[in-house]
Amino acid sequence: MGLATRMKLVVSMLVGTTLAGLSESLALSTKLGLNITDVLEVLRHSSANSPFIQEKGFGECVFTVDF
Repeated sequence: MGLATRMKLVVSMLVGTTLAGLSESLALSTKLGLNITDVLEVLRHSSANSPFIQEKGFGECVFTVDF
């Protein structure tokens, strides 16, 4: 396995765990009765903010709660 492939594996793991953390946090927020838009806005102004969270939380990926 070359260096670029190994680095891609590291980056993919970080992206995957970040997305899983965001998903779990939003699921918990819903169970606690918090408004997802409000939660994402707080995240935007917190130390948890990142371009990745902005893209996945506010970007094309729109969370719909339908259960």
